Amino acid sequence: PGAVLAVRRMDGARAVRAYGLADVSTGMPMRPDMPMRIASVSKPVTALAVMRLVEQGRIELDAPVLPVLLPQLPAGTVPHAAFDRLSVRHLLAHCGGWDRTGGFDPMLQSRVMAERVGSAGPPSPGEVVAWVVSNAPDFGPGTRCEYANVGYAVLGRVIEAVTGEAYVAAVQGLVLRPAGIKGMRLAAARPEDRLSDEPRYHDARRAPSAFQPHEPVGLADGPVALESMDAHGGWLARAEDLVALVAALEGWAGDALLAPDTRERMLAPVWPSDGEGTFFALGWEVDRRGRYWHGGDLPGSAALLVREPDGTVWALLANGSLHDARQPIGPLRAAQELDRSGRGAHDHVLAVEHLERGRLGDQHLGARAPRAGGLGGQPVVDRLLQPAHPAAIVGEHAVGFQHLAVLAVKG
Repeated sequence: PGAVLAVRRMDGARAVRAYGLADVSTGMPMRPDMPMRIASVSKPVTALAVMRLVEQGRIELDAPVLPVLLPQLPAGTVPHAAFDRLSVRHLLAHCGGWDRTGGFDPMLQSRVMAERVGSAGPPSPGEVVAWVVSNAPDFGPGTRCEYANVGYAVLGRVIEAVTGEAYVAAVQGLVLRPAGIKGMRLAAARPEDRLSDEPRYHDARRAPSAFQPHEPVGLADGPVALESMDAHGGWLARAEDLVALVAALEGWAGDALLAPDTRERMLAPVWPSDGEGTFFALGWEVDRRGRYWHGGDLPGSAALLVREPDGTVWALLANGSLHDARQPIGPLRAAQELDRSGRGAHDHVLAVEHLERGRLGDQHLGARAPRAGGLGGQPVVDRLLQPAHPAAIVGEHAVGFQHLAVLAVKG
């Protein structure tokens, strides 16, 4: 499989590069402009839409959410009493009452949820949310925090209720158009429903499809119905779109999506995410150095979006699975590990670069930075990817099509 990396700096320098294959079976190369599933990187997209509504005074972070949510759910939905105290802040911070560590995630168990809601095919996000809030939570909202997809599915319905629009249209108006992003849309599970320029998603595992007649298919091609996901993991985007999203949040190329105080509220640590100095905030993970990020993976795809403290943002999208040993995406896993731990003396991960014969390849992006900010028109990677000291190579991984190295470039 392959990957696309986009890097952008606050001074205007930017670069995009594609690696490997869009389709292993045909040999089609990956292209820099290919849209791919971004999985849980969809959560910051949803969180930005919610924070825009908060800033506009159309919703309150700490007010009970059920009075807003109920009109958006199927008629006859009776929420469990424990959700009376559920708030938007609880949902944004993964403190809504759900714990998927027991092995059941209603957003990913498409056939099970179809049976539970009485649907012939994959249930809609609204049907899943109605079932979830009608049943007892795993813990009282706000009493503890556990990462859970379903809270963001609830937020998608809240966005619809507040705006009176479908989730996608609301997010386009609140976030994507103001950020100058035009091509993002919801992804589809089955190959025949995808865009013509999407890559193939590689995962050799098989399971019954969530779509009738439920024949076994590749795990990336139907067993997990992206049509049920939208707000928590359903978006399709280019790597360039994701760095543009953060650039808009930061106000690098115009008015920022959020006022400084709203941005600060969004990125304030809420609870420790791994015991290593990182925290969940509202829609992001953060550390004390000013870095924020979100990762995501689904069968056949993986994604990572990171804003570094020095004013660099990078996004990496891959069309292979983190969890399928036959199609490993080692560079992305190494990038996630490095980003979480801050391991070693390196200040940030900047790029993925081709390795040939045990050394860094000579191929560069060729994109040129503007003559500003001291870059002097040099090729972006000549500036951002300095000649690598051996210690700068975090990990070299065979990923089926070539060797890649994740580079951490100091300072």
